[in-house]
Amino acid sequence: MVSLNRKYFNDDPCTITIAGKRLYVVTLPQHVAEVYRSASSLSHNPSVRNLHESFGMSPVGVEKMWEVPMAHENHVSPAGRKRLMDRSRDFHRLQLFPGRQLDDLNAGFITRIEHGTTWNSIPQPCILSSTADEMVVSLYKWCGYVLVDAASRGFYGDALVDTSPQIVRDFLELDKQSWMLFYQYPSFLAKAMTAPRERITQAFDRYIALHSEKKKDAAPYTKALAAEQTDAGVSTRDGAIAFQIFHFG
Repeated sequence: MVSLNRKYFNDDPCTITIAGKRLYVVTLPQHVAEVYRSASSLSHNPSVRNLHESFGMSPVGVEKMWEVPMAHENHVSPAGRKRLMDRSRDFHRLQLFPGRQLDDLNAGFITRIEHGTTWNSIPQPCILSSTADEMVVSLYKWCGYVLVDAASRGFYGDALVDTSPQIVRDFLELDKQSWMLFYQYPSFLAKAMTAPRERITQAFDRYIALHSEKKKDAAPYTKALAAEQTDAGVSTRDGAIAFQIFHFG
């Protein structure tokens, strides 16, 4: 699609209509930046809300994520009333804004990547064959395992992966089968996608239920979002789905 856009539209933004739905194709960095700056006229909120529903969030949970809070609610600041979804994005931006929070996240991320590339830490599913002094691995799988594990531990601390060791493999499988989600395959035809998705939801559900002492190494973003979900009355399962979508995205 990028090649066709370059060939026929000289990298200018264009639209493609597929099955009655219009897709916007934006390829150049400066155009992407302009899209993000034009939040008032261009919004991906309907797509994100649809993603919440597609992942199985309850109607009540979806409303709590997207409703504008009343003026008397605790989390309303002088800056104005914001939906939980908007506050979640704010926390994410703050986490990734240059400074100590980002430095700490990057340092932990790099340390975990370095650990994941040592001989004794290569995940078994990545190994194609091995002898006492030689190992043949799938580079694609190895990179996937190392990066997903590092990101999971970086944002949620060690507790998420330690309590649900299967979650890294499930995320990779969900990523592989996610086309079924976006093409809205019916559940009975998409078990290869829905099975890992449900296991991930259950993993985050268990994580949320853990005592805060076991999650003290989580990133500030994770702690802030968890507190906001609790304050808004989001159920544990719906909160788990919200975390899953943020992590998947």
